Amino acid sequence: MVNRIEIKKKFNNPLGENLKKIIYEDLNFKIEDITVINLYLIKGDYTEEEIKKLEKNLFCDPVSEESRIGFSFAKELSFDYG
Repeated sequence: MVNRIEIKKKFNNPLGENLKKIIYEDLNFKIEDITVINLYLIKGDYTEEEIKKLEKNLFCDPVSEESRIGFSFAKELSFDYG
Protein backbone atom coordinates (compact mmCIF):
# COMPACT_ATOMS: atom_id res chain seq x y z
CA MET A 1 0.00 0.00 0.00
CA VAL A 2 1.16 3.56 -0.72
CA ASN A 3 0.34 6.38 1.70
CA ARG A 4 0.53 10.03 0.64
CA ILE A 5 1.60 12.79 3.04
CA GLU A 6 1.37 16.43 1.91
CA ILE A 7 3.29 19.27 3.61
CA LYS A 8 2.63 22.98 2.96
CA LYS A 9 3.97 26.19 4.52
CA LYS A 10 1.50 27.97 6.83
CA PHE A 11 2.59 31.57 6.50
CA ASN A 12 5.03 32.34 3.75
CA ASN A 13 6.08 30.45 0.68
CA PRO A 14 9.74 31.30 -0.05
CA LEU A 15 10.14 28.62 -2.73
CA GLY A 16 6.97 29.75 -4.51
CA GLU A 17 8.05 33.40 -4.36
CA ASN A 18 11.47 32.49 -5.75
CA LEU A 19 9.89 30.48 -8.58
CA LYS A 20 7.63 33.42 -9.47
CA LYS A 21 10.67 35.69 -9.64
CA ILE A 22 12.68 33.27 -11.81
CA ILE A 23 9.77 32.71 -14.20
CA TYR A 24 9.27 36.45 -14.58
CA GLU A 25 12.98 37.18 -15.07
CA ASP A 26 13.62 34.29 -17.48
CA LEU A 27 10.35 34.18 -19.41
CA ASN A 28 8.81 37.60 -18.75
CA PHE A 29 5.69 35.75 -17.59
CA LYS A 30 3.91 37.06 -14.50
CA ILE A 31 2.51 34.40 -12.16
CA GLU A 32 -0.12 35.55 -9.66
CA ASP A 33 0.48 32.82 -7.09
CA ILE A 34 2.32 29.53 -6.72
CA THR A 35 1.55 27.04 -3.97
CA VAL A 36 4.30 24.55 -3.21
CA ILE A 37 3.23 21.26 -1.65
CA ASN A 38 5.90 18.78 -0.63
CA LEU A 39 4.74 15.25 -1.22
CA TYR A 40 5.94 12.06 0.43
CA LEU A 41 4.81 8.64 -0.77
CA ILE A 42 5.34 6.00 1.90
CA LYS A 43 5.21 2.44 0.60
CA GLY A 44 4.46 -0.37 3.05
CA ASP A 45 1.81 -1.90 5.22
CA TYR A 46 1.46 0.70 7.98
CA THR A 47 -1.47 1.43 10.23
CA GLU A 48 -3.22 4.78 10.08
CA GLU A 49 -1.71 5.58 13.48
CA GLU A 50 1.83 4.87 12.20
CA ILE A 51 1.31 7.10 9.16
CA LYS A 52 -0.05 9.91 11.37
CA LYS A 53 3.00 9.56 13.61
CA LEU A 54 5.31 9.92 10.59
CA GLU A 55 3.27 12.87 9.31
CA LYS A 56 3.31 14.82 12.58
CA ASN A 57 6.73 13.85 14.01
CA LEU A 58 9.03 13.37 11.03
CA PHE A 59 7.88 15.23 7.93
CA CYS A 60 6.19 18.33 9.34
CA ASP A 61 7.43 21.27 11.40
CA PRO A 62 4.18 22.16 13.20
CA VAL A 63 5.30 25.75 13.83
CA SER A 64 5.67 26.68 10.15
CA GLU A 65 3.95 23.89 8.19
CA GLU A 66 0.61 22.14 7.81
CA SER A 67 0.38 18.46 6.96
CA ARG A 68 -2.32 16.22 5.60
CA ILE A 69 -2.68 12.60 4.63
CA GLY A 70 -4.03 12.05 1.12
CA PHE A 71 -4.83 14.67 -1.53
CA SER A 72 -6.25 17.34 0.81
CA PHE A 73 -4.29 20.44 -0.20
CA ALA A 74 -4.49 19.67 -3.91
CA LYS A 75 -8.29 19.23 -3.65
CA GLU A 76 -8.65 22.56 -1.84
CA LEU A 77 -6.81 24.28 -4.69
CA SER A 78 -9.16 22.75 -7.30
CA PHE A 79 -6.21 21.11 -9.00
CA ASP A 80 -7.42 18.97 -11.89
CA TYR A 81 -4.31 16.75 -12.31
CA GLY A 82 -3.90 17.51 -15.99
